[in-house]
Amino acid sequence: MGVVGKLFLKQRADEVKITDKVVKAAAGNWRSGKEVMALLLKRRADEVKITDKVVKAAACNQVSKGVLKFLVKRDPTLLTAEEVTKAAVYNPAGKEALEFLLKRNCQPENEV
Repeated sequence: MGVVGKLFLKQRADEVKITDKVVKAAAGNWRSGKEVMALLLKRRADEVKITDKVVKAAACNQVSKGVLKFLVKRDPTLLTAEEVTKAAVYNPAGKEALEFLLKRNCQPENEV
């Protein structure tokens, strides 16, 4: 996240409404998605809803591969919907995300 983004979040974070679109945009942020998601969850966890659409945005993220892992490690109960797996399949850089999803679905719960 750039200096301007960090400064904005430090000074004006309380003024920003955390909607599903904001969380999806953070998950899909190719430059600093993991960092933005971590900051949102640290400061406004009660408002951040990790939906299948958010997980799908993370799976579609072509550059920041760590977002999907970060979300699932934070909440291992996240469902892996068919649409999320499709997003990883159609993502040109989605090999790592797809491998992670497949490994997660083949392991007993709590072994992620």
